[in-house]
Amino acid sequence: MTFEISLIIPVRGDGPFLGQALESVAVQGVSIAELLVVDDGMTQKAFDAIAPLANEFGDVKILRGPRSGPAAARNVGLRAATGTVIAFIDDDDLWPDGKLRKQCGMLAQDSELEAVGGRIHWFSQWDGRGRPVPAGDDLNVVHVNLGAFVYRRGLFDKIGLLDEGLLYSEDVDLLLRMVDSDVAFAILDEPMLHYRRHAGTMTHIRTPREKADLNRSLLASLKRRRIGGAVRPGKPLEHFLVRCGT
Repeated sequence: MTFEISLIIPVRGDGPFLGQALESVAVQGVSIAELLVVDDGMTQKAFDAIAPLANEFGDVKILRGPRSGPAAARNVGLRAATGTVIAFIDDDDLWPDGKLRKQCGMLAQDSELEAVGGRIHWFSQWDGRGRPVPAGDDLNVVHVNLGAFVYRRGLFDKIGLLDEGLLYSEDVDLLLRMVDSDVAFAILDEPMLHYRRHAGTMTHIRTPREKADLNRSLLASLKRRRIGGAVRPGKPLEHFLVRCGT
């Protein structure tokens, strides 16, 4: 089965790592039907980073963002997307080799799956050749990040778009809605995203708003799980882990 993949990437500011992010997508060996760049306050430097790699993608669209947070920017891309599979990447992260082949392969094998994720590798340095430099603070974790997943487009028709009221944790909220709605998904037991840790990320410094948005997501999930006064227990992320090739 061949999928048409829509890649959504919101960009704000100079996008100093944007070229690296797009290069990691371009070398996947799986074609991207459309690249949807959401201009959420891009400078000319960010536009210049896209130009050299534009011919690597089937269709490149620059969409005007609302400048009101990541969820709102990504929803602009979701509303415009025409592909059967949705993928996300932030402008400072990287995709590991084989990500799309493995995840889309699972979607092709199992029509019940609505999404396929993976572990997340946190890193701080890059070697200039498309690979993170191992460092003492590297972590390989089961965590929540939109860039670690690919999604069937119909998933968002079933459970809705990202919650634009959340400045943080919109990815946590989406995953909890998937769990609460009994959406079938899997998490590959190997990294499907290299997450760059640096001073420019929103989560570099913990803020009261970050904690409040996470708590709001968790409370919304608990309310959905209440049936007749009882709470239906959720499953830990590790429950959804599968080994690649199985």
